[in-house]
Amino acid sequence: MRTEVKWRWARNGAIIGVLVIASDVFLEWRGPSPLEPWTEDGFVFNFGYILTSVLLPAAIGLAAGYWWSNRRRGL
Repeated sequence: MRTEVKWRWARNGAIIGVLVIASDVFLEWRGPSPLEPWTEDGFVFNFGYILTSVLLPAAIGLAAGYWWSNRRRGL
């Protein structure tokens, strides 16, 4: 089954987001880990941080893939 270009770009954007958050947490390349302790308030912050770090690059990738797909069709 052939995946459309825009969904591949979105997937790649999400993968980039996962790699950035993982390297930030495990390698601490921007300082101490940005995650809070996993208490009730920390869970909400951490969940939002991780979700935003993955969905924002995926949304940008989806938009870029949509643009690329329409550009190739000549629209």
